Amino acid sequence: MGGWPPCIGIGGRLERNAHGDRLIVFPNPARQSATLAFMASGAGGAEFFIYNSGYQLVTHFTRSISASGARLEPWSVADIAPGVYLCKLVVTTNDGKKKNYPVAKLVVLK
Repeated sequence: MGGWPPCIGIGGRLERNAHGDRLIVFPNPARQSATLAFMASGAGGAEFFIYNSGYQLVTHFTRSISASGARLEPWSVADIAPGVYLCKLVVTTNDGKKKNYPVAKLVVLK
């Protein structure tokens, strides 16, 4: 397995390659929940910003990162309206370095 977008294998394992600087959202389109997948370069925190197609902030949430490696973060989309959303990720490592991941698009259907 390999290549990007990542291959999600048995047990939800995220496979890494040289382009591990992307935020992947799947399934896409989503109906009830989506998974935000990314590679973390070290311990710290992840901030997710979700915007609607009018660039208005819909929700913001954070997650702790205990170590480097693949991260699969579940997110319920059941409470948001159908439409196109932009997902932004900012990771701050424990030594204060910030990394902005490219924005990923998500389509929500009901």
